[in-house]
Parts: sequence; C-alpha cells; structure tokens
Amino acid sequence: MDFQNTSPVSGNTGTEELPDNQALYQNDFYVVSPRKLWVMTMGTMGIYSVYWLYAQWFAHQKRTGEDIWSIPRAIFNVFFVHGLFRRVHDWAAERGDALTNHSNLAWAWVLLTVTMRVVDRVYGNQLAPLVDLLVNLLVTGLIAAILFAVQQTINRVSGDTDGASNAQFSFANWFWLFVGALIWYGAASLVFETGETGGSSGPAII
Repeated sequence: MDFQNTSPVSGNTGTEELPDNQALYQNDFYVVSPRKLWVMTMGTMGIYSVYWLYAQWFAHQKRTGEDIWSIPRAIFNVFFVHGLFRRVHDWAAERGDALTNHSNLAWAWVLLTVTMRVVDRVYGNQLAPLVDLLVNLLVTGLIAAILFAVQQTINRVSGDTDGASNAQFSFANWFWLFVGALIWYGAASLVFETGETGGSSGPAII
C-alpha cells in the first residue's frame, strides 16, 4: 500500500520486487508512524494488517538475506505470525530492548483471526447486521492494538519512535482508505436497511 513494483531484489529468490520507496525498507523491520498504522488498519477494516505483515517480512528478508517468501507468509499469517513476532523480539533483545509478551500477542492474533473466520463461515448469514458491524469494529480495533504494540518496539529500536520516516499518506494509502470506506459504508448500510424493512425473514443471531 506504500509501493509500486519496480526492480527485483538482488540476492533473494527472484519472486518479489523492490518497492519504489526503498527508504521504508532500510531498517531491519518496517517502520510506520502509530497514527498512520491506526488509521490504515481501522480505515480498511483490517486489510492493511496483511500488507503490514508482508512489509515486515519483506524488510527482514531484505536486510538479512534469509530465504523468505513474504507474500505467502502474510496471506497465511496464522502459521507465521509467531515466527515474525519472535524475530522482532530477538532482534530487539540483541539491542537491549524487547517485545514484551510477544508469544501472547501472536496467540491473540491467531485466536482473533481463526475465530472471525469460523464465525463468518458458520454464522455469517445469521448475524444481525448491527452485530456483524460491531464485531468487525471490535476485532479490527484489537488487531490494530496488536500491530501497535509490535510497531512501538520496532520504531523504538530503529531509532524512529514516532515513525516520522513513514508518517505521510501516499496516493496508494488514500486509495485503500477509499476502498475501506466503501466496505464500512456497505456494512453500515445493511444496518439501516434492516432497520427500515424490519429485518430479514430468516433467523438472526442478536
């Protein structure tokens, strides 16, 4: 969400490309301002979190030369989030800092992700629109809080506590915020439509 594809990264598997804004990836991990992280995560209903995971793996791979496929690790994040948070913790510990409760943060991420997928698959058509909207708002906020905890450590150890090097919103950021606004609007519209029509004829979990 902060990049466009350009030239291949030298020394990696040859399957990923280097973002235009290379300065964002000169640290061992991806740096972003807390405000931007919160706005992007909440504004896109959590979609930004997948990009955030990709950016962290990508930056780590670029600096260490480790054979990592960043995109699959971001998409199938429940299997790799423990490894990422542990790497952040170990990296910070080597520099006299630490990612407190990194294992608990990872488990919280997995629990939130799995729970949402199960609820959506099992009860997706039965949840009242207002409940669905509130659940999405709550889960997105909790995901943003987890990212914030990890990002604070990354920024602090990187010497950019406020994330000033990546605090501005790019065109791509605004585009994804627009997409997120449409998603939130669609979810909110269902609430009002249900209220006007008196709800659907099927059973709804309230």
